[in-house]
Amino acid sequence: MKFTAYTFGGQDVRIRPGRQRREWMNDTPKSFAYRCLPLSMANMHGWELVVQEPFDILWDGSSEADGVQIIPVGQEEKQDKFSMGGVDVYGWFGSGIVTFYTRAIFETPDDYNLWVTGAPNFFKAGIQPLSALVETDWMPYTFTMNWKVTRSEQRIRFEEGDPYCFFFPVPRGDVEKMDPQMRSLQEEPEMKCQHRKGKLQREFAQKVRAIKDVKDEQIENLHDIKPQGWYMKGKYPDGEKDFPDHQKTLDVSSFSDDTSIENGGR
Repeated sequence: MKFTAYTFGGQDVRIRPGRQRREWMNDTPKSFAYRCLPLSMANMHGWELVVQEPFDILWDGSSEADGVQIIPVGQEEKQDKFSMGGVDVYGWFGSGIVTFYTRAIFETPDDYNLWVTGAPNFFKAGIQPLSALVETDWMPYTFTMNWKVTRSEQRIRFEEGDPYCFFFPVPRGDVEKMDPQMRSLQEEPEMKCQHRKGKLQREFAQKVRAIKDVKDEQIENLHDIKPQGWYMKGKYPDGEKDFPDHQKTLDVSSFSDDTSIENGGR
């Protein structure tokens, strides 16, 4: 399906596919966080708009429009607006709101909205990305990405290469078509059985850690419990069948044509 970014203003807009890796995930013991496949999949599920020059944000805690100041790294002069490449950053809404105005108009296919938010599982102390749902199949204007500063009188830095926005298309109205229901697990014997086997596997690591306190005659009770890994492999907990459409990664295309949009890698 065609998904287009129309740039304007004659400046670069840096867009790249969502990246799997996160610094904090790298720093977990043996990069253990990557064993959570849903985390990695969320990280890649869309595109990032990227900061081109480093800058600091400083909020005085007030609701005034000039309460947010932008300070380019290497300078001490505070600005109410900072422009870099294809994006303007300002705090004109007040109340600690920082706005990124990107010089690109995004056009999704008919009946598709754009979910606009911060990069998944990417954090900055003292500031929180806001999320929005935009009708980009008809709107002939760019959207803004907004963040809320949560710590006043503290400089918050965006480094070059940091994502300031993450977005992906969603079919309009799908959430309203859902028929939510609550039922007892007892009504679904097959799911109950699979859940039990999965639960036992999830508890395997805790049982192994406690094994020094288990008597020899009790160890045999662990023989039918295998380490968890069925979800990563796309297998049901009993190991007897696979889910044929299971995904372990995403191959999200770059925005590429003869414009100045940067093609970002992972």
